[in-house]
Amino acid sequence: MPMKFDFNGEKFKVTSTNQKGNSNEYTIEYNKTGRIYNELAFDFPGVNSSRQTNKSENIQFKDQNSRDLLYNSLRQAVPNLKDIEKQFGNFQTGAVSAAVTTDSNSTKFRVSAVKNIICNEDEIVLHK
Repeated sequence: MPMKFDFNGEKFKVTSTNQKGNSNEYTIEYNKTGRIYNELAFDFPGVNSSRQTNKSENIQFKDQNSRDLLYNSLRQAVPNLKDIEKQFGNFQTGAVSAAVTTDSNSTKFRVSAVKNIICNEDEIVLHK
């Protein structure tokens, strides 16, 4: 321990594993800087029950400078941006650790990712 992984450029590590009864608990930690995704989700095969709890904080994304520019321009254009963030999640935060509890005995898992994308529709050109 720790076991280090790289998911499409997002680095994370499993820092501990514990078996409690019929469940396995995994503690996962992420870097706070150079991030690509807000959070990762872990799926274990043969699972009847699984639960993941994330601890989130402000993080720094790889594209933080462009995110800051867009966020500041959106904050000026959308007066209720803070209310929108309360409903959908803060655009500047991400998971810094996760606790995953599963009844799977498999040591294999699948990873999926969540990324909140900030965009200004005035600057997007769509090609079909």
